[in-house]
Amino acid sequence: MSLETDSPDEQIRALHHALRQAERRLTDTQQHVQTGSWELDIATYSFWWSDESYRLFGLEPGSFTPSYEAFLALVHPDDRDAIDRAYNESVANRTPYEVVHRLILPDGGVRYIRERGRTTYDEQGQPIFSSGSSQDVTESIAAEQKLRAAEQRFRALIEYSADIVAIIDREQRIRFLNETFERNLGHASSAWLGRNLLDLLWPDDAPSADQLFYQAITHTEIVGPWQLRVLHANGEFRWLEGTFSNRLDDTAIGGIILNARNISSRVQALASLRQSEDRLRQAVAIAQFGIFDHDCRSDVIYWSPRQRDIYGYHSDSPITMAEFIEFVHPDDRAWLTDSIVRAHDPAGDGAWTAEYRIIRTDGPTRWLSERAQTFFEGAGSTRHAIRTVGATLDVTERRAADEMLRIKDQAITSSLNAIAITDAVGRIFYVNPAFIRMWGFNSEAEVLGLTPLDLAEPESTAAVLHQLTERGSYQGELIARRQDGSTFEILLSAHAMYDAQGRLSYMMGSFLDISAAKRLEAQLMQAQKMETIGQLAGGIAHDFNNLITVMKGNAELALADMAPHDQLRNTFTRINTAAESAARLTQQLLAFSRKQIIDPQVLDLNDVIRRVQSMLGRLLRENIDLQVFLDTHAGNVRFDRGQCEQILINLAVNARDAMPSGGKLTIETNRVMLDASYARTHSGVQPGAYVLLAVSDTGLGLAAAVKEPPFEP
Repeated sequence: MSLETDSPDEQIRALHHALRQAERRLTDTQQHVQTGSWELDIATYSFWWSDESYRLFGLEPGSFTPSYEAFLALVHPDDRDAIDRAYNESVANRTPYEVVHRLILPDGGVRYIRERGRTTYDEQGQPIFSSGSSQDVTESIAAEQKLRAAEQRFRALIEYSADIVAIIDREQRIRFLNETFERNLGHASSAWLGRNLLDLLWPDDAPSADQLFYQAITHTEIVGPWQLRVLHANGEFRWLEGTFSNRLDDTAIGGIILNARNISSRVQALASLRQSEDRLRQAVAIAQFGIFDHDCRSDVIYWSPRQRDIYGYHSDSPITMAEFIEFVHPDDRAWLTDSIVRAHDPAGDGAWTAEYRIIRTDGPTRWLSERAQTFFEGAGSTRHAIRTVGATLDVTERRAADEMLRIKDQAITSSLNAIAITDAVGRIFYVNPAFIRMWGFNSEAEVLGLTPLDLAEPESTAAVLHQLTERGSYQGELIARRQDGSTFEILLSAHAMYDAQGRLSYMMGSFLDISAAKRLEAQLMQAQKMETIGQLAGGIAHDFNNLITVMKGNAELALADMAPHDQLRNTFTRINTAAESAARLTQQLLAFSRKQIIDPQVLDLNDVIRRVQSMLGRLLRENIDLQVFLDTHAGNVRFDRGQCEQILINLAVNARDAMPSGGKLTIETNRVMLDASYARTHSGVQPGAYVLLAVSDTGLGLAAAVKEPPFEP
């Protein structure tokens, strides 16, 4: 077609045809590349969209009149402000406009659109219209997001891997380091980028690392695993185990990949294990343990050299279970064999412990202590013993020492002396049975944890503890206090015990109840005093009795010669009566001096009281009420009748004098049982049945000065 030869109408038709073809080609192209076009008349604010723009927005072409506000309404709410701001800034700054935003489709879906546009201005610089394109970039955005997520995952795997990952170029320069490098070695990763790998190595290991790296750059196979020491930031070294992988031909990497793990803890554990094994060997040698290993399937027992020495077996050949049993003492074979069978039982745990006797090849009997563990394999009905490993210790001397300790412990337990042991601060942790009995406790548990201050007078006990800590020993007398509050006298011998460093470890005391001995001592002193006084009283009574005999004889002779109504008869009768009273007094003095014969007889105490009761009625005043209560089953006693009567009369006279305003005097008898507890605190008393004679009154009582020497003459 030639525009020069055609008529104007034909030219117009041709132009329209060409325009429609161009529009179709544009529409096809936009649809193919998912790109729409738009124009905005700024003066009228009218909007034009291409058909593809409608489709990108999920709309039918021409379905509504486009406008800027309608366009923004279709944009995701979170992106509207950004689009509006970007367009306004491009108009104001006369710069191209490009932004990626999201659309909300009619079906609720989301589509990513890249908007590009520019604005045309008039001669005065005022914006006339804007035009641009809208492209669907949803798939590319999704692909980018997936790529970024994959990169993030890969980077996370690298950065947070337990392994140190590095990339090293041909010249051994470090090009990449992950964060694990810094966590394990304390160096900042950025500080080592570009530096030589060998500078990071422990100097002694650098040559080996250089050879390994050369192998890596000359071979495609993985080099390793290797173990090298690298420098830590604190100047120490860490052990790494790793590999080199050649990726020099990979354009994305272009270097040697180092993968390494910090194995310092494992290396240290192995070193500690070797050290522990060395210590164990030394300990076994020092402790003189014998070791045995029994193969249950072949019935062969390995004995270490020390085990052979223990048994006196000097052959190098292994032994069997039957040969081992031959060493066992005949009295121990049966039960020991049964215990071994139980240890090999698959239903058990395989643990075995025993102490038994053997008879060595050279004759002596020795005590052995053994521990062993049997190992099994299989499960259920197929489970069976495969191996038993154990250790043996000769405990003959320990058994002898234990027996001696048992004998000594039994001696302490059966001792009549009370024994107690305290710790360094005075808390009791051991007492023997005699201690429990002496203090009146029921069990050892009641005593443990108490201190001496709880068991004796605090002031004297504090002095004892002070002397113990200062001098190391104490011996003397103390006043102890029983659980029931009663007191008794003890003789204490105590010693402080010290450890090897001279520190006080514990204190031990031995206690002897000297209450009975003290009472006997007091009784002996009283007896000696009374014997002295008795000798004096006996001499006086003897001389006085001679005088009384003369007086009484003359009075009786005079009375014999007198007539019944003689005026002097009453006088001589009173003289004779006074002489008789004086004679009785001398008899008492002689009895006190043990010169008067005392005639103990079996008598009914109730009968004696009845005979004295009539006499007491004349001695007591009318304002004193005498009450007598006699137990008909009290029983007989062995007593001098005269002295018994005299005791009752003296007590009644004392009671009368103690009740000047009157009162009540009570005499009673009863049958009582005295137990071992009473006998323990009253010298000379045996447990059993006794007759009680009690005389009580309601008088003023005795003053302290009178109570002290009640049996003084």
